[in-house]
Amino acid sequence: MERAAIESLNRRCSKEKIVELRWQHRNSQLSAVGDLEAWAKHDVRAKLKNVRCPMLLIRGEDDFWVPRELVDETARLLSNAEVVHLKNIGHYPMFEDPRLIADMVARFCRNHDVM
Repeated sequence: MERAAIESLNRRCSKEKIVELRWQHRNSQLSAVGDLEAWAKHDVRAKLKNVRCPMLLIRGEDDFWVPRELVDETARLLSNAEVVHLKNIGHYPMFEDPRLIADMVARFCRNHDVM
């Protein structure tokens, strides 16, 4: 799991971030089984049409775990969704560039009168 987490970071990620993520994923194989089972069996696509609040979907273009097509399909099924695919970002956008993500979320909330 440590190696999979590290490989899912963008290629420009700093050594410090790599070390931190490796530390965060130590012994994660214990929880990963449940995560992967839920990922494989928890399909809520039919219910997405009922979501009424605005949704922001953020995906790193270097993320090999979450396919672009799945994010785009999810956005199509939501009534009010925005999708952003970020260059030079992997599976952990909020970890890889927390300031960028915080700014994007704040802007999204302001644009939708959530703040």
